Amino acid sequence: MDGHPTPGVAIFVCPQRRRLPLVGAVYREDMSQDFVERAEHIIDALMESEPLLAQEVGDHRFDDKIEDLSADGVAARVSMLTDASNALADVDTDALSRDEYVDWEALSNAVAQRLFMLTEVKEHEWDVLRHSPAPFIEPLLHHPHVSAEERLSSLLSRLEAIPDAAAASKQTLTRAPKLHAVLGAAQYRSTSDLVRTEVAALAREVPGMEAKAAPIIEAAADAMTDFAGWLDGTEAGHSPRLGRKLWEGKLWLTLDTHMSATDILDKTSRWIAELTTRLTEVAKQYLAENNKTADGDVIDAAFALAAQMRASDDTIVDMARSLVDEATLFTTDNNLVSLIDRPLRVTRMPRNMQGITAAYYEQPGAFELDSPPGQFHVSTAPGTWGPAQTDSFYRENNAHMLRCLAVHEVTPGHHLQAAHARQYRGATRTRAVCGSGTFVEGWAVYVEELLATKGFGGTAYALHQWKRQLRMVVDAAVDQLAHCEDLSGADAADLFQTHGRLPLHAAESQWARALLSSTQLSTYFVGYSEMSAIAYSRPKDTPQRLWHDRMLSQGTVAPRHLAALLDL
Repeated sequence: MDGHPTPGVAIFVCPQRRRLPLVGAVYREDMSQDFVERAEHIIDALMESEPLLAQEVGDHRFDDKIEDLSADGVAARVSMLTDASNALADVDTDALSRDEYVDWEALSNAVAQRLFMLTEVKEHEWDVLRHSPAPFIEPLLHHPHVSAEERLSSLLSRLEAIPDAAAASKQTLTRAPKLHAVLGAAQYRSTSDLVRTEVAALAREVPGMEAKAAPIIEAAADAMTDFAGWLDGTEAGHSPRLGRKLWEGKLWLTLDTHMSATDILDKTSRWIAELTTRLTEVAKQYLAENNKTADGDVIDAAFALAAQMRASDDTIVDMARSLVDEATLFTTDNNLVSLIDRPLRVTRMPRNMQGITAAYYEQPGAFELDSPPGQFHVSTAPGTWGPAQTDSFYRENNAHMLRCLAVHEVTPGHHLQAAHARQYRGATRTRAVCGSGTFVEGWAVYVEELLATKGFGGTAYALHQWKRQLRMVVDAAVDQLAHCEDLSGADAADLFQTHGRLPLHAAESQWARALLSSTQLSTYFVGYSEMSAIAYSRPKDTPQRLWHDRMLSQGTVAPRHLAALLDL
């Protein structure tokens, strides 16, 4: 293709780049190659319009940019996505191989999902956290595999864009919910502090840059502090509840699933009862093994006993490292899935994330050339918490729960799955750029259960794994009821405490998460339902390790496509 539009050729605009021709009504003989070229152009356009996406997958061409959520920026992106959608619709899918067809489906879904969010949900008009510069700052600060000079250069370019972006956000955010405004203000202030301290410290590391960086840092920090104050003064606007039509549309597009909302809700109500019965049986077994009896609720008694083995601020990172080693050795000894040697760092969670989640995994970008380590971040209790809340945090996230998290986040969960995904080579970059969260979370929950069935960690591990499954089911129910049925916060907290067995502070956190990230809480349940069904469909003559390797060999693809690729 020579870069010049011709009659019959569909065009889409890649923001801030030349217009890229895509063969539309005029087809060449090699229709497969036609799709590959279209897909690669569209992927480049997606990454340029979403610098955070490019950063996450390890394409650093846009590390100096932040996302443009101004009215003009959104309009340009809608135009680009519409043209991309039309270009994909013109592909002769009958000419594609099975792998290419899956890529076409995944890329078409990714484009449609973005269009839906911009034109129907219109999240950019009310979700303050969508505008936050925090995700563009912190990752560049704490990645030592990139030189200080490179990181500082990108950071300063991003910081220079923040004052104008904040001014545009004041025009765009016309109906922010109170919850989003409060959390957004806190995040803007914490990011302002981060810029004044850590970016300034980074500038001092680079010879001759401290004086040049200082005014840029101050202007960006001042703009973020001012924006936080503006948020403080905004009145409560849009409800964070999507309503059934938008929630169901987002569910299908974000999770790329054929499970209906009715199917999910019906399944959760059945599973809550079944899992509670199973949890009760395991709790009785755990108490009996330890020569204990329950004066009251047997499940509460079992968890109170298990919580006696817990970490502290000073020991939790070392404990996490030990549990990762334990899970890795068990996976190897039981021949569950092939290990791939990839570097890993187990670290204390960044301060701005502490208290939100107990642990998370940060994977290196699929296109990183120097194989940086994956990072298993473990939370300590925030310094602002009092003794009671800190004690509750460590009781809930005791050694046995941390063992579940080591399996889920590292081996054989996210870290190992990402290592397998990096080995996939397809005709396009689609599966690396448009990876399926349903696959990722579904696999991680499935392997938690798998290790429990193999005896890993004994009855205490099984007790906490079933609790995590029960919470997963309640999460999916609350996700839907919150956005489609006007579930109250009090009723949600009761569901999380009564059925999910969460302490009050964790129940309140999950409720806020349901309002802030619609459909995300359903990812685990839908993903587990679909991935476990594939795992348990293993042909009788296929060893378990080989089947698991095959499941991971197709990149990060939606479970419904994985089933087709495995001929199920």
